[in-house]
Amino acid sequence: MFRLWKWLYNHGMVNRECGTNMQFVDEFQGRIVPARGPTDFGWDPVFQPDGYEQTYAEMPKEEKNKISHRFRALALVKSHFAEAGYTFETNCV
Repeated sequence: MFRLWKWLYNHGMVNRECGTNMQFVDEFQGRIVPARGPTDFGWDPVFQPDGYEQTYAEMPKEEKNKISHRFRALALVKSHFAEAGYTFETNCV
């Protein structure tokens, strides 16, 4: 039996000067499946994203990180600040 699953990530920030609350949310849907792949990180072995044949655990880390709900929500944060004129150094690996 497979179950549908939705991951939701919400990254919130508050501007202390004016009290504005900003929320950056993204979600990713998939299925809970029998465990496949390495079991070294949370739900990865049992979560198969919609449109993919592999579980998160079976995917190369680079591929998983590009489609994850966390990555996409934080990309919204980065986009928000880039539109406001901030720049980001991405030399860290």
